[in-house]
Amino acid sequence: MIPFADSPSPSPTPSGDDTAPPVARRAGVRMTAWHTRLTTFAIALGLAALLIPTLGAQSDRRYRDPNGRFTVLVPTGWSETQLNPNALQLAFGSTYVTLTVLPGADAESNMRMMAGQMSGQWRNWSQLRQGPVVFGGRAGTSLTFSGLNPKGVDSHLQLIAAADSARTYFLITSAPNSDFLRLRPSLNVIEQSVTIAAGATRVVAAAQS
Repeated sequence: MIPFADSPSPSPTPSGDDTAPPVARRAGVRMTAWHTRLTTFAIALGLAALLIPTLGAQSDRRYRDPNGRFTVLVPTGWSETQLNPNALQLAFGSTYVTLTVLPGADAESNMRMMAGQMSGQWRNWSQLRQGPVVFGGRAGTSLTFSGLNPKGVDSHLQLIAAADSARTYFLITSAPNSDFLRLRPSLNVIEQSVTIAAGATRVVAAAQS
């Protein structure tokens, strides 16, 4: 059969998104872009979550007593000062934690002596709590006080003591009440990280002069 010369050619059948109205096509582009951004954000968030434990593990550093008697973690942002051969002080602003070693294995007597010395330097001195604790892997005692520190600031003071066969280890924490709750996580890290070496048996004599 010979086709008619003036027969119209069949129109191509539309396919894909070409059949969608322009508004629908634009909406589809926006949804695709939004989905891409959301996926990228989720991937970045996942990577950040993976990095957090690593960064946290690297944030604190361990101090080791030159005489091998104890170690303690120093939280990020805290400074350390060797007050004498038997005393280390960690500080953050007006909050101080002092780890000191005294001769003598009677922790109770050393605790009473230390508390008596501190009470003479504070005003409105009031004991809040007393009880047993585990400190550096040893059975110890804790005393908690409140009052005005030597600078006249309303503060929290905690004394923790534990002894071995030759000496007593003290952890003395002084923090303004305005900072205590905020810094409590770091204070817990310090207290719970203390390790006392079983083989250390001496207090450095130079510090007793």
